[in-house]
Amino acid sequence: MTKVTSLKSPDILRFLPFALCCMILAVGLSSCSDDDDNNNAGGGSDPTSSSANIVVQGALEAEYSGRSFIGINVSNNETALTWEMTGPTGQEPFWKLEFAYVGADTVIVEPGTYTLGNLSEHANGEKDFYAQFLDATLSESPSPFVQWGGLGNVDGEVIVSGQSGNFLQGTFEVTLSHPATFSGEEPPVDDVFITGSFNARQQVAFFE
Repeated sequence: MTKVTSLKSPDILRFLPFALCCMILAVGLSSCSDDDDNNNAGGGSDPTSSSANIVVQGALEAEYSGRSFIGINVSNNETALTWEMTGPTGQEPFWKLEFAYVGADTVIVEPGTYTLGNLSEHANGEKDFYAQFLDATLSESPSPFVQWGGLGNVDGEVIVSGQSGNFLQGTFEVTLSHPATFSGEEPPVDDVFITGSFNARQQVAFFE
C-alpha cells in the first residue's frame, strides 16, 4: 500500500498552527482555480479539469458535484497539505469535504491507498489524513454550517487509482461523526457516510 511520502507523526503542539496555514493556503488555491472549476462545475470526465462527485447519506441525504484540488505548502521543514472538494463559487447550499496532512516531511500524493481519521488520530501518526465535512443544509443561525469529523470520529479511506500530470483520479468512502459538545453530551446530529470520485489538481508551493 502506497503512503504519503515519508509520513511521520507530527508534534501535537505544532499541529494546530500549521493546520491554520493549511486552511489559508486552501482559500488562495480555491480562488486561483475558479476559472478551471467553472468550466467543469458538473464534474465532467476531462482529465485536465478538476472535479468532484459525492453522495452523502445519514443525517443528510444529498448528491453534490464540484471541484477538487490539493494544495501543499512546504515551509521551514514543515508541510501543510489540504485536499478539498467543494461546490462552485456561490453555489448554495455551501458544502466542503476536506482531507489534510500536517507534519515535518515534504509529502506528495501519488497513486495508492490512504487512511482517514480524526485530528487526534492523524496527530498521533495513526492515519494518513484527518477529515472533516461542512454543510450548510442543516445549519441554524448563527452557525453558517454543520461540521462532521475534525475532532469527531472519522473512519475511511481514499484510493488514488490514476495520475495524469498534476491531476489525480480516484474514489473514497468515509464515515464522519458530529463532534460531542463541550459539556460532554452526545453529538446533536447523526453520522454521515460519504462516497465519491474525484479528479484533483495538485499544486505544491515552497516558502523560505
